[in-house]
Amino acid sequence: EDAFRVWLKNTSYSLSAAKEMGSTLWKCLYRVRSPSGYANLLSGCELMGEGLVSFSSDGSVLSVAYGPYLTLWDHANATLLTSVSIDSDGAGASQDIRQVHFLTDSDDAILISTATQIGVKSPFGGGTNPCYLGQDEWSFDFGSMGKGVHVSAVVPLRDYGGLRGVFVLCISLGFGARSMISIVGREGKVVCADGTEGPLQWALQGEVQSLSVNKCNDTNVELLAITKDCRMFSLRCGPEMQKEQEAIVLEKKRTLQELLPRAPVLKIARDYTQSAKQSKRRKISVSSVPKGPRSARDFNSFEFPALSGKFTASFIAKNLGTKGN
Repeated sequence: EDAFRVWLKNTSYSLSAAKEMGSTLWKCLYRVRSPSGYANLLSGCELMGEGLVSFSSDGSVLSVAYGPYLTLWDHANATLLTSVSIDSDGAGASQDIRQVHFLTDSDDAILISTATQIGVKSPFGGGTNPCYLGQDEWSFDFGSMGKGVHVSAVVPLRDYGGLRGVFVLCISLGFGARSMISIVGREGKVVCADGTEGPLQWALQGEVQSLSVNKCNDTNVELLAITKDCRMFSLRCGPEMQKEQEAIVLEKKRTLQELLPRAPVLKIARDYTQSAKQSKRRKISVSSVPKGPRSARDFNSFEFPALSGKFTASFIAKNLGTKGN
């Protein structure tokens, strides 16, 4: 409708009262049409309504993104306070804002990301107004790293290790061939593991399309990342997470050691050696019998099989004949 609305939830809502008084659970406080000059920017937005609206930590300021511009509103009276934009990219063009996050509770520092850019901005001047945010404003264009690089996801981390303004940044490299996930501080530098100089980074194969914080307790963090090919990864850091991972590995080894002695032994093939011995037959050599009269036949060299019984022996002697008695 080329506008945004601010709604108020009725906490005293009940079904019986709704039927009697016609009240609803949500009430529209006001509707604000897109300001002049911003209306046409919504038509070309790639991520319509996704990550383009955000409230400050105390709920007093509402941010609404229109193309490359971020407008800030006092939601109490629907007043436009100011607007900010991220710097132009290396080609001198302005990119549409894709995600907006208010970083900390102590000030209104805003984390803004586009297709290839990311930056921390002040709603009221920043670098040009040192009394508010000092020189803490910064921005970086990952497009300068080469083609096929873009920002996949940005997720704030609330009070990580006592630090404020920390967030998780995911960069897609090589046209989605791999992804780099880093924990970044408010000043724009990658955070190192506690007590070490090793940066907190993970490299994954494939393009990450969804990133969320599953656990965040001091310096113990667990992230869940889902790639374009429908794989999910659990990314962990911190001493507690390390101990938990070691305990899981130890439990798997213990379970495997307990199951192996009780595992049944299955014969998956027939013992052909034994069956061959049982089925082997005895060979009998039978010499050829020459033709001619029965008296001329000589059976002295004939080897008879081992037979038992007087009847069988007399039957063979009567019918085949022998030389002499």
